[in-house]
Amino acid sequence: MPTFVTLPAEKAKSTPFVDKGGNAAFYRLLADTRGMDWDDIAKNAIDPTKIYVSRNLFENWLDDAGSDEEREFLAMLLVNYGPKVDETLDTHTVRIDG
Repeated sequence: MPTFVTLPAEKAKSTPFVDKGGNAAFYRLLADTRGMDWDDIAKNAIDPTKIYVSRNLFENWLDDAGSDEEREFLAMLLVNYGPKVDETLDTHTVRIDG
């Protein structure tokens, strides 16, 4: 059964998928919002390929990516490893299957 998480709007808007230091900022925000420790996600407690996000989260990440090359790289990364876009999700919402 899927789990649905609504991320805090301001944090969702200001959190890139990967921050400037190369850290997985989105997964850290997701862990914090769910009351989990970062290590819970890092140790594969959540499979990234089973995470789906709203269109606006995905578009925010692409906007934050910067150059066309960075956006293309990020899009390819997400296609291959997740999370994916679920067009039916409300703004700032994440669905975790499994």
